[in-house]
Amino acid sequence: MANQPQTQFGLGLRQTLHSEAATLPHCVDFWEIHPENYFYDRRNIDVLLALRAEGVLISVHGVAMNLGGQAPLDQSHLAKFRALAEQLEAPMVSEHLAWTHDDEVYLNDLLPLPLTHEALLHFCERVDQAQAAIGRPLLIENPSTYLLLGTPDYHEAEFLNEVSRRTGCGLLLDINNIVVSAFNHRWDVHDYLERLDFSKVGEIHIAGHAQELFAGQVLKIDTHDQPVSEDVFELYFEYSELLAGIPVLLERDGNIPPLSELLSELAHLQRARKVVCA
Repeated sequence: MANQPQTQFGLGLRQTLHSEAATLPHCVDFWEIHPENYFYDRRNIDVLLALRAEGVLISVHGVAMNLGGQAPLDQSHLAKFRALAEQLEAPMVSEHLAWTHDDEVYLNDLLPLPLTHEALLHFCERVDQAQAAIGRPLLIENPSTYLLLGTPDYHEAEFLNEVSRRTGCGLLLDINNIVVSAFNHRWDVHDYLERLDFSKVGEIHIAGHAQELFAGQVLKIDTHDQPVSEDVFELYFEYSELLAGIPVLLERDGNIPPLSELLSELAHLQRARKVVCA
């Protein structure tokens, strides 16, 4: 199709990739960081500032705001998030439809919310607070889930649409998370995507997952430590024309291979998108 907007393709920047990223800063259109890894280590921030000095774009993807939790939002955390995003002139800042801790216990995971009207109001209030604290809109990412809490008032896609409508936030569409959740809950991935308001999507994530047997049931697990599976690739390719122009990030958080392998995987996304949209 003629006149398709250009899509940027990026990689998650993890510490094991710092040296290679410094050598090849422009091998991708942008890098993305988890800001929590850079709050307390000046050496790591210097790596990012060196990349920015080369004109490299760096987006910020938080994992610990606890937007769905009950504990008051951590104002120190929000201040650090804002300072780093501003220092990097981050083109995108994002977080999750999830909770991570209560007043006393921090959990190393992104945990689901009940898709109820009460939870919607609570989450929107906290997104409003977070956006006021960081001084700009967030992109909120759809989660990968393994159980459903209570009786939902909303389909997950419609819950996200409503969060965006009420708070002015954008959406981060994680294709892998949709595939994982749809498999685990027997959802229809096409129904999910047809409900989601693509006009609010400001970024796309692509990642890998694993399958495990749990209590006699096969589950897909959002591990981010595997190459992207064919079903995730295919779902992105199927909708890539509708999603043209939206930045795409390849995430890898564990079993991180050499940069050359990640770039090869990213090139597969780029080539296939060009073929689909030609």
